[in-house]
Amino acid sequence: MTELQTLIGDYAALLSLALIVGLFVLFMLEIYPPEVPAAGLAALFVALGFVSTDELLSVFSNPAPLTIGAMFVLSGALVRTGVLEAISNMVITQAKEKPALALVVILGVTLLASGFVNNTPVVLVLIPVVIRLAAALGKAPTRLLIPLSYVAILGGTCTLIGTSTNLLVDGVARGQGLEPFGIFEITPIGLLVALAGGGTLALLGPWLLPNRQASDPDQMLGETTFLSEAVLTDDSLDGTPLSEIAPFKRGGVRVIGLRRKGRALPTPIEEQELEKGDTVIFRAPTSELLTLHDDPALKIGLRRGEPPEGELVTVEVVVSPRKSSLGRSLGSMSLGRRFGVRVLGAHRHEHNPGPDLGSVRLRPADKLLLEGPPTAFQTLEDEAQLVSVSRPTGRAFRRGRAPLVLAALAGVVLLAAFGVMEIATLSLLAVAAILMLRCIDADEAWGAVDGAILVLIFAMLVVGLGLQNTGAMDLLVGWLAPPISGMPPFLALLSVYLLASLLTETVTNNAVAVVFTPIAIGLAQSTGLDPRALTAAVMFGASASFATPIGYQTNTLVYGAGNYRFSDFLKIGLAMNLVAALAACTGILWLYG
Repeated sequence: MTELQTLIGDYAALLSLALIVGLFVLFMLEIYPPEVPAAGLAALFVALGFVSTDELLSVFSNPAPLTIGAMFVLSGALVRTGVLEAISNMVITQAKEKPALALVVILGVTLLASGFVNNTPVVLVLIPVVIRLAAALGKAPTRLLIPLSYVAILGGTCTLIGTSTNLLVDGVARGQGLEPFGIFEITPIGLLVALAGGGTLALLGPWLLPNRQASDPDQMLGETTFLSEAVLTDDSLDGTPLSEIAPFKRGGVRVIGLRRKGRALPTPIEEQELEKGDTVIFRAPTSELLTLHDDPALKIGLRRGEPPEGELVTVEVVVSPRKSSLGRSLGSMSLGRRFGVRVLGAHRHEHNPGPDLGSVRLRPADKLLLEGPPTAFQTLEDEAQLVSVSRPTGRAFRRGRAPLVLAALAGVVLLAAFGVMEIATLSLLAVAAILMLRCIDADEAWGAVDGAILVLIFAMLVVGLGLQNTGAMDLLVGWLAPPISGMPPFLALLSVYLLASLLTETVTNNAVAVVFTPIAIGLAQSTGLDPRALTAAVMFGASASFATPIGYQTNTLVYGAGNYRFSDFLKIGLAMNLVAALAACTGILWLYG
C-alpha cells in the first residue's frame, strides 16, 4: 500500500465512487470522446495506488477485448469481400417489384447478421438501401431508419458475439469466477426480446415514428458516385443485351448511356445487344467502380494517351478554384499524355457532371478518381491545379474470397458452440486465416478495428479493478442489497436490468458493462439470487438501448443519416425499453429459474 493510499485510508472507497460519478458526468457532457476521460481516470487510479502495476498489466490478458477486436476485423472482411453489399443489391433488385417484401427481408437479414458480426458496419451498409426502399414504398426515410437501428440492436442480443457488450460482460464475469457463457446460451432470451421488440415497432411505429420527408434524399445516402465509362474488350459478350451483363446489374451501378463507334445508341439501352468496343456510360460508388476496373473484360475510364506503367495507385483529387483549370473538358486536358495518369471517374455534388467522361467541363470542387504512378501526382497537383490529393475511401471488392470469410465466421460460431476452443482463440485464428488468404489487406484489417472502443474497454477494466480494490463495489452492494433482497425474483431482475439500461442511455454501454457486472454478481451473492441470471440482466440492459441517439452506436448512425431530433428516439424508445425489459426478465427467469 502506497503512502498516498495510506493517507486516504478509509476514504478510498468513497473517493473512487466520487471519481466514477465524475467520469459518468463527463460521459454525459460529451466534452471529450469517452475513451479520453476513461483513460485519464484509469491513470489516476494507478497513480493513487488503487491499481498496482502488476494488476494493470493483467488487464491486457482479458480475452474480451481481443475477441472484440477480432470480430471487428471479421466484420470488415465481410464488407471488403462484398458480402453485405451483395445482400443490399439483392434487396434493391427485389424492391423494384415487391418493396414491402424487400423491407421484411432487409430487416430479417439485419436481425440475423447482427447476431454474428459487429452491427455497426451492417447498419452503415444498409442505410442507403433502406433510404431507397423508403422511396420505393412512398414513405419518409425517418419511418424506417430508426427501426433498422433497433432491429440491429435486437439481433446483437441474440448471441454472445452479437455485440461487444455481451463479450465484455462475459469477460468481466469470468474474472469474478463465473463459468463462461456459451455462444448461444442467451439466444432463447434474445429471440423473445426480438419478437417483443419487433411487435412493438409494428404496433406503435406508425404512431410514434416521425414522418418527415428529407429535403435532399440524395444527400441522405451519403455516397460519392462517380461518372465513368467502360469499353467492352471481350467479344464473348457480342449479342448479349446490356440488361444481362452482371457487372452492370449491381445495385450501386446505374447505366445512363451506351455508345458505339462514337454514336449514342437509342433508348431503351437495356435492350441493346452489345458488341466488342461498345462504351457503357454509368455512375457508380467508389468501391463498385474499382471492382469494375479489376474486370479484365472491361477498360474503365478515359483511355486516351499511353496507359500508365509500373506501380499504380488510385487517388481522389479535387479541382482547384483557380481560373485556368475551370471550364476545360477532361478530354482536352490530356492528363494521360501529360502526366501519365488515367481518369477513372468524375463526381460533382448533387449534379451529373456531364453526358460522358470526356465531355465533363471542370468546376471548382469537382472530384476526380485517378490512377497512375505515385510520382505523377505531385506534378499533377502543381501544374494541373488539382488539390487535396488523397487515397479513396472505397476499394475494389474481393468477391471471389467471400466464401472464405463466411467459412471463417461459420468456423468460429460452430467450433465455439461445440466447445472445441475458446471464442477468443477461434476469432484470432480466423483473423490470421483471412489475412493470409488475402480476403482483406492488413491496413484495412487494422483500420476496421475501432481503437477508441478498445482503449475505452481497457481503461474501464482498470477502473473496475480499482473499484474492487478500494471496496467501492462492496459498498455499492451493501447499499443495494437490502431493498433488492426483499423483492420477488422477477422484480429484482427488473431492477438490475432497468438500472443498467438507464446508465446505458446516458453513458457508453461498455463502461456500464465493466462497472455494473461485478456489482450484479455481488448482489446475487448477498441476496441468494442466481449470479448468472443477474449477469444476463446486465447484458441485455446494457445492450438494448433505444431511448436516446447516444446510447448505442447504430442509433447515432441513423440519427445523423435521417436528420432526426433527439425527441424522436424518446417517443418510441421508451416504449421499446420497457417492452424489452419485461421480455428479457421473463426470459431470464424462465431460462435460469
